Amino acid sequence: PFSCVKDELFEDNTVPVSEIDLVINEVASNMGDPIPDWIETYNPSDNAIDMSGFGVYDKPSAIYKFPNGTTIPAHGYLVITCDKNLAAAEPDKYADFGISSGGESVFLVDATEVVIDEVAVPGMDLGLSYARIPDGGETFSVANPTQGAANSNTNEPPVVEADTLVTGMVNDNVRYLYDVMVKDASGVSSVKLWLQ
Repeated sequence: PFSCVKDELFEDNTVPVSEIDLVINEVASNMGDPIPDWIETYNPSDNAIDMSGFGVYDKPSAIYKFPNGTTIPAHGYLVITCDKNLAAAEPDKYADFGISSGGESVFLVDATEVVIDEVAVPGMDLGLSYARIPDGGETFSVANPTQGAANSNTNEPPVVEADTLVTGMVNDNVRYLYDVMVKDASGVSSVKLWLQ
C-alpha cells in the first residue's frame, strides 16, 4: 500500500548574509528630545574596513549609505545619527529615519545591500541604549549609552535630574509639584528626597 500526503511548497525567506566582519554594536532609540537616535557599528577585526556605499536602515526604503571614503578602523567605532529633520538639511551626514522607542529591527548592509548584521532592538526606556557587552560579542544588554566608546555593564551612579526647590516657601497647606527623572541601566527602585 502507498500513502500520499500533500507536499507543502517550500519558500526560502532567508536574507543573504555578508561575510564582512562588522556588527551593529549599540543602538539608542529614546534619548529624549532633542537628542536624536543613533546606531553604532564596530569593527572587531585587525584591519580597517572601507565602508563606502555600506548602509544602515530600519526598512530598505529608508537606507542611509555611507559616503565614499568612509572607513572604520580596526577595533574601532562608527556612529550614524538617525534623524529625519537633520537628514533633510544634510542627507550625506545623517540617516533619514528614526528608531522606534517601542522596538524594531535595524540592519547594517554592505555596498551590494547584502545584510552584514541585524539587531532586534527592544522597547527602550528614556536615556538607555541596547548594546553588545563586550564590544562585538554575542550578548546584548540594556546599558548606559557609550556612543563611540567601549560598551560596559559596570554599575555606574544613576543620572538624577530634578527641579530646584525654592526656599522661603513655607506653607503646609500648599502642595508643590516637584519633578525628578532618574536614568540608570540597571534600574532604580526608589528615589529619596530630603531638605537640609
